[in-house]
Amino acid sequence: MPNYHYWLQLPAEQRIEQLNTWFQQLQALKQAVSLLVEIIRISGVNRQIIASRGFYQQKLEANIPVQLIRVTIPFESCLIAEISGGKHRFSVRFMGFDGQIEQRPGQVYEDIPFDLAICVM
Repeated sequence: MPNYHYWLQLPAEQRIEQLNTWFQQLQALKQAVSLLVEIIRISGVNRQIIASRGFYQQKLEANIPVQLIRVTIPFESCLIAEISGGKHRFSVRFMGFDGQIEQRPGQVYEDIPFDLAICVM
């Protein structure tokens, strides 16, 4: 901790320069991961789905390894897609705010149309 405390006392310009130097060493890894994630994303085909009463669940094929599940909803809907999954199935639950952003969102109980892409390489 003393080293960290000392580092925090350095001028901001010097700390930023050091951070940039450290991050440059990670750029090749960042580019590789970004490319891989982009390839995975484009491997999925969007399908229009309706979440009945704000909930959707789908079984997964055991012999097909899914790398990514992509859910797309319009920003204007003010909904959050809560996705949970495992080896055999996944579910999407749509959460909404009751006009108060400070409160925890609650599940909506209306039919929600959304786009779903199951990405497999």
